[in-house]
Amino acid sequence: MNNIEEVQSVKSDAIKAALAFLIINLISVVFFLVGKPLDDVAFVFVFVQIAFFAVWLLPYFIYQVLFRKRELLYAFYKTLSSYKDLWTNFTY
Repeated sequence: MNNIEEVQSVKSDAIKAALAFLIINLISVVFFLVGKPLDDVAFVFVFVQIAFFAVWLLPYFIYQVLFRKRELLYAFYKTLSSYKDLWTNFTY
């Protein structure tokens, strides 16, 4: 795979990840607006996203920029698309 195809693939995966985060945020807002029975679920969604950001996305982005010497935009795309790496390495 040449560089242009790789960048396009990473960008496509990053857009999918951003859409997934957007959908999760919209669902949590709807749960929060519904009221009392679903407030806790909304806070769990937000807490999981913050934990995912702090534990996976931020360190991965720093690794891509500092150690792999990638450009910031490509590192951002690579970080967002890294959910595929996370799911392939995750076993039940």
